[in-house]
Amino acid sequence: MKVSTILSILCLYAISQPVHAQSWQSLSAAQQQQLLPLQNKWSELKPAQKQKALKRADRFNNMTPAQQAKVKARIKAVQNMSPERRQALIKKFKRFQQMPPEKRQALREAWQNLSAEEKAFIQLE
Repeated sequence: MKVSTILSILCLYAISQPVHAQSWQSLSAAQQQQLLPLQNKWSELKPAQKQKALKRADRFNNMTPAQQAKVKARIKAVQNMSPERRQALIKKFKRFQQMPPEKRQALREAWQNLSAEEKAFIQLE
């Protein structure tokens, strides 16, 4: 057998194997700190859910302290919203996520060009 054939077979075998999710103990201290609210449910999460949570934790840990503070403030603001307001926000977010990337980028740029007063007015709606 040629080396390339053997490598191809090994790659296909590796791809076909189920992804084993990380155990809580195998996470870094920084990841555990970020994911602490999920600790009791960690073993019940699907591998895709764990990967998504790990990605978010790693992204947060790579932010500057100012960026982290901004994220924490936004999370707290959402937690303090009424259930109706939170549902409306989730609905808007899902609608935004379904837009084509070009349209999302155009909206981001338009948002960046608004004054602080205009942004505050829109956020009150």
